[in-house]
Amino acid sequence: MVKRFFEFVKYDPETGVFSWAKSPNANSPKDSIAGSTDTAGYRRISLLGKQVSAHRLAVLWMTGSTPECEVDHINGIRSDNRWANLRVCDQSQNRQNVNIRSDNKVGVKGVRITKNGRFEAQVIANKTRKSATFITLSEAAEWVRSTRLAMHGEFAKHA
Repeated sequence: MVKRFFEFVKYDPETGVFSWAKSPNANSPKDSIAGSTDTAGYRRISLLGKQVSAHRLAVLWMTGSTPECEVDHINGIRSDNRWANLRVCDQSQNRQNVNIRSDNKVGVKGVRITKNGRFEAQVIANKTRKSATFITLSEAAEWVRSTRLAMHGEFAKHA
């Protein structure tokens, strides 16, 4: 299946774009961009009755093996499949590289305001949770940032 797939597509690691090496049908001419963007923002390519995520296909293309875990988009843009923007990771690491929640009321990822007006900061990694409560938002923000760096390492994302 994979070998057959690679007969039809080509990948440019600099741009992250998959294009058709040969036309799979009348609607997809040779050299046109392969696939489409799904409702979640990921590029998906359909061929031979299968749908494949472009970021997973890029890892297979570049390494020669199918990623057993997840593939993270470093910059958080799900359609950006440049090789420099992809990394194989586990589920916990992939969850660390998420944007601030839309319902966050204080503007700092990992910090919420409690009923008594204090600021609770929380960081989770690999089922380990650390939390602390602070009087000021700036103290909570500083703590959550340094704790996130310590716990998440290269996967830390602060915004």
